[in-house]
Amino acid sequence: MPGRIRSRYSTTVTLAPRRDQIWRDVIIPAIDWARSGWTVRPHVAAWWSDDGSMGRVSHHARLRHTPAAQELYCREDGSPKKVGDSVRNPDLAATLEEISGNGADAFYKRDIAAKIDADMKANGGLLSRDDLVAYAPDINTPVWGEYRGHRISTNVPPGGGAMLVQMLNILENFDLRALGHNSTDYIRVVCEAMKIATTDASSAIRNSSTSIPGRRRCS
Repeated sequence: MPGRIRSRYSTTVTLAPRRDQIWRDVIIPAIDWARSGWTVRPHVAAWWSDDGSMGRVSHHARLRHTPAAQELYCREDGSPKKVGDSVRNPDLAATLEEISGNGADAFYKRDIAAKIDADMKANGGLLSRDDLVAYAPDINTPVWGEYRGHRISTNVPPGGGAMLVQMLNILENFDLRALGHNSTDYIRVVCEAMKIATTDASSAIRNSSTSIPGRRRCS
């Protein structure tokens, strides 16, 4: 379920004093980028040209999977666009224009939802218009932690917030500045903290946002 638009809109209208204007202000830069285009940079070109590994489909094959995607992200010969090429997406600009003027309902309940529903039916997709209409974000109390005197607010499982807090709890016991940024010892310590937290996330933290193991690991 594409929930980001509804969740961002819900946050805006809840917290912003001039919610309609603020919502438009948030989206206008994205509309401008989609309409005028953006330039492919080296890291994007490298990602698009990746051949895939461990049985994964190559990224350039994904870009050519549909005619619309190929038109956006590939050159005329079907190869991914290169560094310096421009990517323009006028259809996305028009969609964002509609959302900026009519809020999240424009995506979940009106013409955009109808187009998504039709495309899903035509291509064997699983998402329906009823799913879009019924969607509402969950409002949760955040996971809280501390790091060197700073209070950290982050997301609940299955998001990675508890994992982040656990990493910081571990790293707080080391003088990272003295180790030297990106030195061998620095990278070793950070990697071990990430490994421990990721292992715990796979076993217990992600099973429940209120689990005792999850709360203990963030304390």
